[in-house]
Amino acid sequence: MEGMGYHVVHMADHLYTTAPFPMLTALALATEKLRVGTFVLNAGFYKPALLAREVTSLRDLSGGRFDLGLGAGYAKEEFEQAEIPYPSARERVEWLGHVTEHMNEHVPDVPILIAGNGDRLLTLAAQRADIIGLTGGAPITGTADPL
Repeated sequence: MEGMGYHVVHMADHLYTTAPFPMLTALALATEKLRVGTFVLNAGFYKPALLAREVTSLRDLSGGRFDLGLGAGYAKEEFEQAEIPYPSARERVEWLGHVTEHMNEHVPDVPILIAGNGDRLLTLAAQRADIIGLTGGAPITGTADPL
């Protein structure tokens, strides 16, 4: 990948796909300069202290080349499949804020990317993230998730 000119590889966090932390660890160990990261972890699936353990491990194994991408989670089906209650959009953004605050406090040297859309989430991203990712862009409708 480095020989082909790539500088960054980010992996998604969806059920029934490859788990991001083992794959990113393998990529980091097989390369010297490539930055690795998540785009993005569903914060609703993680407890902050346990996520911080994963983040610090990958940070150390990659020689500091890890970027932590976080989102509030939007796929109700994945919450159901993981047997996790599906919170409201407000609750998901509040939890993302809690997780981000914990990461900023306990792993301050890992850049945080927050991706999503909606005023509340993008305000949080502007306040606490090093990198902002814009997602969505579809028109807001009566049945759309207000996130």
